[in-house]
Amino acid sequence: MPIFQMQFLLLMVSVFTISIGYGIALPILPFLLENRFGGSAGFSVAFHTGMLTGIFMFMLFICAPIWGRLSDNIGRRPVIIIGLGGSILALLLFGFAQQLWFAYLMRALGGALASAVLPVSLAYISDSCFKERRARRFAWMSASATFGILIGPVIGGWLSSLDFWTNKTGFDANSLPFVIAGLFGLMVWGLLIIKLDEPNNIKPNSSSVIDKHNKKDNNPSNILLILALLGMFALGSFEVGIALQGQQTLLLSPFQIGILYMVCSVMMIIVQVFLFSALVRRFTFIQIISGALLLMALGLIIFPVVSRFEIVLLAVALIGLSSGVLVPILAFEASLSSEISHGKILGKQTAAGSLGQALGSVFAGVLFSIFTQAPFWFAASLLISGIFLGMRLRRIQPELN
Repeated sequence: MPIFQMQFLLLMVSVFTISIGYGIALPILPFLLENRFGGSAGFSVAFHTGMLTGIFMFMLFICAPIWGRLSDNIGRRPVIIIGLGGSILALLLFGFAQQLWFAYLMRALGGALASAVLPVSLAYISDSCFKERRARRFAWMSASATFGILIGPVIGGWLSSLDFWTNKTGFDANSLPFVIAGLFGLMVWGLLIIKLDEPNNIKPNSSSVIDKHNKKDNNPSNILLILALLGMFALGSFEVGIALQGQQTLLLSPFQIGILYMVCSVMMIIVQVFLFSALVRRFTFIQIISGALLLMALGLIIFPVVSRFEIVLLAVALIGLSSGVLVPILAFEASLSSEISHGKILGKQTAAGSLGQALGSVFAGVLFSIFTQAPFWFAASLLISGIFLGMRLRRIQPELN
């Protein structure tokens, strides 16, 4: 296997590990909170589900630009290794948290360290290949992150339903998914230490220099950051909303909630792996962004008002398809804004998305406790406003090899 392909595979597995650690908690959080802390007077499962999800993403917002800038100075490899190893440790400790303050601390620490992995991995790719291949590799990186979120909720929901763990250890079954994810992460971390090298930087080609000049003239970077924030706000609201709607309104089990996450993730992977290249060849950047935002808004409007499982799945599929387009195309466009300091640029992009996801998670928990449909419809309205904002960008059609 060529050296860069091996490095790229390691990066994909690292991003997958971070994502599975995040996704494995999604269907479990309401049940974990209710079992361990729900006896307190006035305790709100919905509120703390949103806050614990949101604080993870908020720390990504705070720390991703710092890690990205640090990787520009000291190298990509040490930052990725530190981030992956630390986030795995925080995940394991969170699974055994018996006090609410400690659970919050571990989620915050996990988010702070996980924020090193994705933007610096994207910067590694930007350092190592020209733009014609970069877009496709970004799509594959997004697919690996999505696959982790696909597998995480399903595994988490299934493992949390097993009784043998409680009988053998005395800990409740909600700890088991975090143990399994942690052990897998430790294996990946060891492989990363042994096999991952620093990237061999390449010089920008002429087309990349032209892209940089055009980006400066049109200055779309701020709009790209806002679009990333809006898109991930909606996704964060939806992730928390699935768990709460499934538990409290649809009366689903953790495993059934995990199935909904799986459907969303499958649709994201399909569009990223099989359809992304065709979309960017056929449509302009404005058309892709507008269509994705509109489809996601439609899914969010439908999801909270239906009870038939088939229609619920349709709404989830729409959200999965649209978010599967938004994530890689926005990251790719951000990477073209500069052919140097990729860590700083992609750290900002990751931070904007993470802030949106954090706010979306928190708002979903708060709004759901007031009116169960509110978080979905509020997020949909923001996406529709994003369509009009996106119209300010010039027409861009990325080229893929």
